Amino acid sequence: MAEHGPSSSEERAARLQDSRRSVGSSWGGIHPARWRAIEALDDDLTILDVGCATGRYVQRLRARGRIAWGTDLLEDAEWSNSWFFRGDACALPLASGAVDCVVAFEVLEHLPHPAEYLREFRRVARRKLILSVPNCSVPDVMRRAGVTFHHWVDPTHVNFFTRESLDELLRAGGLTVDSMALVNPIRPELLLLSTLRVPARVTAALAPILERIPWRMECGMTILATASV
Repeated sequence: MAEHGPSSSEERAARLQDSRRSVGSSWGGIHPARWRAIEALDDDLTILDVGCATGRYVQRLRARGRIAWGTDLLEDAEWSNSWFFRGDACALPLASGAVDCVVAFEVLEHLPHPAEYLREFRRVARRKLILSVPNCSVPDVMRRAGVTFHHWVDPTHVNFFTRESLDELLRAGGLTVDSMALVNPIRPELLLLSTLRVPARVTAALAPILERIPWRMECGMTILATASV
């Protein structure tokens, strides 16, 4: 895991705002694999989403009768009630053991000294952590092709994790790693069809068919981990 970058919340907020603008409307959207990890939790567990962005996970959980809150360094226009509060992940304004589970999707890669933040997550969570970070272990075939995951060029990323380094970080923080998987597969067929000058409308029709090829190798862009306190 490499680490560098700004340490003040003001610097991180400014760079995070730039990143949100570049990503656009997909920022904060619900990802199926991440949602399934939350759904696997017991129904009575309380949840805090750290780095909640738009707060859509919290909103969906609340709509289903779950108790959940969200916090982020930046407020979002979609926050419409007291379920959300602005805060820095390094000093959450909560008592120790305030919630059962802390969720932090695509957060640790933005934070200097991730072990310190992980200790804060562990302090407020009584039972579980669910984390996702970009996968920075680039397959050899992608290196030979001269391509890499797009998150390598995100200027707000100051940590670069592999499954091995994330596992080491969690275990060093006194956590028991329950599961770790690669999710969010890349779509190389889009690049292939584009280089062959296939028209966009034909690409849109062919891509879903190619995605269903049973022997295709999937390269996950994201590491999703669940750990017990």
